[in-house]
Amino acid sequence: KIQETIDSTKRRQKLWKEQRDNEVIELDTKISGMKEIDIDTEIANHKLLETWLKNHETMRTLESTKSKNEMSITQAKKQVEKIVDSLKTMEQPICPTCEQPITDEKHQHLLEDSKTQRTEIQTHINTLTEELNESIKNIQDIDDINIKPKTHYDDAEEAYNHKSHLKRLQKELGKKAKDKDPYAEQIEELEKTGLQDINYTAINRLGKLQEHQDFLYKLLTSKDSFVRKRIIDQNLQFLNQRLQAYLASLGLPHTVIFQNDLSVEITELGRDLDFDNLSRGERNRLILGLSFTFRDVWENLYNQVNLLFIDELIDNGLDTSGVESAIAILKVIARERNKNIFLISHKDELQSRVNNVLNVVKENGYTSYANDVVIV
Repeated sequence: KIQETIDSTKRRQKLWKEQRDNEVIELDTKISGMKEIDIDTEIANHKLLETWLKNHETMRTLESTKSKNEMSITQAKKQVEKIVDSLKTMEQPICPTCEQPITDEKHQHLLEDSKTQRTEIQTHINTLTEELNESIKNIQDIDDINIKPKTHYDDAEEAYNHKSHLKRLQKELGKKAKDKDPYAEQIEELEKTGLQDINYTAINRLGKLQEHQDFLYKLLTSKDSFVRKRIIDQNLQFLNQRLQAYLASLGLPHTVIFQNDLSVEITELGRDLDFDNLSRGERNRLILGLSFTFRDVWENLYNQVNLLFIDELIDNGLDTSGVESAIAILKVIARERNKNIFLISHKDELQSRVNNVLNVVKENGYTSYANDVVIV
């Protein structure tokens, strides 16, 4: 069996070494690839790319304007041609619609109207032609510089983070290369001391010690144990008093009482309830009150602890009133018991309720801290 354990450990050692070597090769490949990037040129290309994207968008707008102008010019020229054809038919004083003779005055009026309309349309054509020529010129100007810069990174932010990312990978590579084999000492110890003489006196002594510890464990954990009930009775009143005080501060109208077998009675206006009967907000208030209460019981039995971490405990399931009540309790604990409280939360609105704010950012698999601590 000892040899089987040694062989099994050696197999795990081999797998560990292969995995470590693969990770080292992967990191080294990434680092080599990043070193080949001229980061100054990369950043400059990203700036040029920003200009290129703006030019590209401008080009699309100019192309659209050019197409609209060309269409408008074509339509206007057709109108001019119709007017010219109409003027040819109007050389004689005949109505172009009904082909009946008309007076010279009306004939002259129709000629002037057609010529005026032709002049207006021609002026419009000239304006559109100028705009079209301007668009074509601008398109040609953009075409002269419209070469898309080549970049390695998808955006400029990754390029700016290149150096710090490279340093992190190099540090990780150095750490990975120095990783200590966790199986070497174990294999060596098994090969040297795996086979030992059996000391029955020591085995009997350890067996009696285990029996004694099992007996003590049952005294402390069995519901029928008088020792367990005695220990609970000594602290039960304090536990229930602190719990009711916290629940009242949190705005929970229920009465929650621990019995000496640590079963719990939950009542409201004479009705017996189970934990499952409570709403989500009521459950979270109860959980929060229990957390504060059991901490007080522990400190009452042993030593005071000057640190308190609240990890997203008030983020979910509490309405505005519940959050305000929880913050008020924490402020009282910090002020009256001189405790350092760290409140971990995703609620931005809590920033104005605390003294100091430390922003933690997780990005691309790495966790970092903001450079400055905000003093509120």
